[in-house]
Parts: sequence; structure tokens; C-alpha cells
Amino acid sequence: MISPATFDFHFVSDSISYCLANHGSSCRQQHNDAPNFFRVVDCKARQVVIAQPGCQYLALSYVWGSTTGTSARSLLDLDNCPKVINDSIDVTLKLMFQYLWVDRYCIDQLDETDKHHQIRQMDLIYTNAEATIIAAAGDGPGYGLPGVNGTLRKQQPHLRIHGHLLASTLPHPSWSISNSTWATRGWTYQENILSKRRIIFTDDQVLFECNSMHYAESQILPLDVLHTEDKTMFKSDVVEGAFKWKTPRSDPEDILHFLADFTKRELSYPADAINAMQGIFQMFSKTKYPVYHIEGVPILSATPGTFVPEHSFIKGLSWYHAIPGKRRPEFPSWSWAGWTGQVEDGFMCTAECPVGTALRLETEDGVIEKFPTWDHWLEFLSKKTTSNVKILHIQGWTLRCTVVHQKNQWGETGRDTYVFYVPEDGYILEFKVRKNKSVYLAPKWDLDVSQLDGKSLTCICLGFPTDERFASSLTILVVNQNMDGLSERVGCCTSRYVYVQADREWVDPGETSYWNMLKKELERRTIHLG
Repeated sequence: MISPATFDFHFVSDSISYCLANHGSSCRQQHNDAPNFFRVVDCKARQVVIAQPGCQYLALSYVWGSTTGTSARSLLDLDNCPKVINDSIDVTLKLMFQYLWVDRYCIDQLDETDKHHQIRQMDLIYTNAEATIIAAAGDGPGYGLPGVNGTLRKQQPHLRIHGHLLASTLPHPSWSISNSTWATRGWTYQENILSKRRIIFTDDQVLFECNSMHYAESQILPLDVLHTEDKTMFKSDVVEGAFKWKTPRSDPEDILHFLADFTKRELSYPADAINAMQGIFQMFSKTKYPVYHIEGVPILSATPGTFVPEHSFIKGLSWYHAIPGKRRPEFPSWSWAGWTGQVEDGFMCTAECPVGTALRLETEDGVIEKFPTWDHWLEFLSKKTTSNVKILHIQGWTLRCTVVHQKNQWGETGRDTYVFYVPEDGYILEFKVRKNKSVYLAPKWDLDVSQLDGKSLTCICLGFPTDERFASSLTILVVNQNMDGLSERVGCCTSRYVYVQADREWVDPGETSYWNMLKKELERRTIHLG
């Protein structure tokens, strides 16, 4: 039976030892790099010190909570630290470690240069930690770790029948964690992903999950039986633990999943949108097929011989929302970071080389430059321009359209009947191709589009398929031009789902050569997208 007052530290210690003794590369440091100049809390001396080479330490992932009314200087006071940090110091010592990394104390909150440096190496800090303590209980740092220093855990349901004890194995780890405040916060997302071993404190029990196995305090399991013959990982038929996605592997397209997952989370400060993903981006940049980014828009280099960074970036612009969000003015509208709301797991653009579209980059100080080639990519990165690009000068094929409201309705094609489906909010794009004929597309909107009802917008075609057979793969950015000539992205759509109306009757798009009609309306323009 689990004790409500005290966690079983032998369970945690034994789990770490098993992982260290048996598991392979997935539970070891994947890169030879170590953090450069970082601090740790000396738990014995209770003071912050410079980490020495080879320092073995634990890291902490927790919910900061509100710091309103708290001075920056008081955030550095270890003598009056919140209970979750005090508890974590005690757990660190109990597990026979001396050092603990806590962002609140190990990053100088008064030094912007130090904050920037530490954020840039967040991947190394969590990857090099022996394990990460995850405080997945409570709403803030004052709650503490359940089972430590008086923070009680829930009573384990049990029943005695004729001298036998029947005890609940408690909720599945994924349920316990997904329903925690910790799982809603933006910063904690990468802290979990970057860790190789996790000690998770919930209100029910302590969980251990590394990159090769998972174990719960409420269960006594034959670990050798559950592992493969060489003991390097759990067998494939073992039920998943709390986390399906952990440390990034070598597939560059995995970044799309991490972005989609991250955008479900909340941020106290909108300006943290990219910083809170920086560690994951850093880790992907060191894989066999590196992934880079400009203002959060990923650039995949998996096949550099077949396309240039510019093409990959253009494809990256075709991210789209699951549901509309709200604008974050701290970032450009063409980046997912420029909006709240979850983005979908994948790009709308399927073309590897978007033909007919060219880019120039304008930084916040007004410098305009060509998009770099792979030969000049490292030089481009060294200038730290990737976080300063605010405006894209996109030269490509454009179309004029109008936002209209439409209801689902039946359409007659002559051969059969079909349903004309529109988005839930009913707003779609109308392209007037003739006096009595219109083409309609249904975008994935970035915002509440009711405010744009009846407004004329511009569509930027990402590529220009000259062969009509490829018209259905065309991806379109929908932008709204402001009074100052600068445009903002408001949606994204594909020509895969097209509806045509002629003389107020719905017409089968396959019989109308709709793409030939749209091509006549194309105009080559340069759009300044901010």
C-alpha cells in the first residue's frame, strides 16, 4: 500500500539504477556537448554555485504560478523558497545527489544576457541532468511535492476480504498527468521532452518514466520480463506510459508533432512562445537531418540536394489552425507563434519545391536580404537573424477574393447530388471568375473571421502548378492588407476542396476546368507580409 505521507524513495532509486545499468543510447546523453557556464543549487550548502565539469545533477520542472507583487530580487532568495523547491532539494539529497537545477535560481532573472544564454542551452541542461523531478500536482510552487514534508497524497482505494487485501493500481499515468496544471503550461512541455529520465510526483503516487521504460510506485512489476532480451527497452506490446512522445529522434518531420502539441499549452507571457520551444529546436538542429527555424517556422534539411532552404521555409508557412486563435503582436502573423490556438500536426503544403514563389527577408532594423542558400546557412545563423525577421517580401502569384457567409446545402451536378460543406462558422472565400460564375474555397482561419465578412482579401499561391492535374495540391495563404500596405496572414487553404457556382447553380468542379478559370485571374505581385 502507498503511504499518503511519504513516497517510496527506494522505488525511485532502484528505477534510476535499473535504467543506468541496462538501457541504451535513448537514455543517455545523445550529444557530446555539455552546458556552457551554468549554475546549480548545492542542496547541502543551500546556495547557488557554478556547475563544475562532470557535475551530476537533477533538474526540476514545475508550475511557476503567479509572481505578481514579487520583486525580481526575492526570486533569488533560497532561504524563503517555495515549498516545491524546498521539497525537491530534500528529494535530491534523499536520492544521493548533491546538485539541483532550478530555473528560478540558476538563471539570473535580473540579467537579460544570462537569461538569453541559458534559454539557448536549455536542451543541454535537461538532457545532461541525471533525471528531472516533475511536480505534476497543485497549481503553483506553494503546493509542494505530494508525499514529501507534509503534503499528503490521496488515499489508495483498497478493500479487505477474508484476510486478502485488494488495492487499486490507481489511474493510468497519462490520465493523472494530462489532468494536471503542469500539463497545461508552455514551458513545462520542453522540460519533459528534453529529459531522459523523469520522476513524476502526482497526487496519487510517484511515477518513473525514462525513454525506455515506465514504472509506477503502486505496482511491483517484473522489469526483466517486460524488457526485451537485451534489457535495453520495454517490449513493443507493453502498454504506453504517461508520455507517447519523448526525446526527439532523427526524423525531421517529428518537429511538426511537437509544434502541434506545444500550441495546446498556455503561456503567461505571449513573448515566450518561441523561447519555450527553443530547447526542442536546438535538439533538432543537432540531429542527423537538422531542422532549423525562422521565428518558429521550421526549415527541414532532410534532402538538401532536392530543394533549397527557401523552398522548405515556404512549405513551413503552410501551418494551419485546428480552430481560430487570437493575434500575438509580439511575433509576425506568418509564424504560428504570432497566434494563440492549436495548430494541426502537419503542413497544408505537400509540394517539396513550391515553384514560382520567391522570398526576401526584412529584419526589424529594416535590412532586406535574399533568403540564404545551404552554402551560406551557417553564416546566416551566426548573425542571429532568425529571431529578427519581421517582414517577408513574397513575390508570387496572387488572387483577389471576398469573404462571404454560406450555409451547408445540397448541390446538383447533373449526374448526382452532393453536399456543399462549409466550415462551422460558415465563412468561405469567393473568387468571381465571370459575371455569373464563382469559385469557392474553405480556408482554415487564423482568427474569428466574422470581423472580415464582406472584405476583399488577397490569396498568395505557394507555387504555381502549370499542369492542371496538380491544381488540387495548390496551397494558398490568405492575407489582409492594412492601410500602411503591410499585410497580415489570416488563414490558409488548399485547392483540394473546391466548389463552383454558375448561374446560382452548383456545378461539378471536375467538369468546369475551374483551375483554368482561376488562372486567368492570377496576378504576379510582391506582398509585404508582417
